[in-house]
Amino acid sequence: MFNIKTLLSMQEKSYFPILPPRHEKLTRSSIMQNIVDVICKKLHETIVLIQKYQTEVNRNQKKLQERLEALEDKRLTNQSPEDKSNSKSHRYRMKSQQITRIRLHLNLSQADFARLIGVDRACINRWEHGKIIPSNKTAAKIAKFRRMGKKALAAEFQRLEREMWEN
Repeated sequence: MFNIKTLLSMQEKSYFPILPPRHEKLTRSSIMQNIVDVICKKLHETIVLIQKYQTEVNRNQKKLQERLEALEDKRLTNQSPEDKSNSKSHRYRMKSQQITRIRLHLNLSQADFARLIGVDRACINRWEHGKIIPSNKTAAKIAKFRRMGKKALAAEFQRLEREMWEN
């Protein structure tokens, strides 16, 4: 705790101007009021500084977001059509359990599912056992069967059979 002499010496050395001028009477309440005023002033300065930094951070964040969008647009415009289709299919992540679940949902054997996708039955077996992961293009083919119903599946099989007989 500071006494009056210590506060006066600190004021003379200009550590902080909390004491009233010498001609005013020093009372405990006046000193406390001056301390509160100084704290409020410093607090206000700190708040203003924080607001300034916050606006600067927001501005920089907005610039970075714009740069990121520009880079993404540039990347998409520079891609060939094949790359664009691969980047869209890249969204599909096929785990072995998902492939098995899709196949069983459709009540298909591994051979029938392989014929539907256009791969060998051994590939389906390796995917389902987690030995290999399907390519992005194949994962996109598998993904379109996720929500397929029985009627749509029958139509897809008919389309495949027609293609096989035409070739």
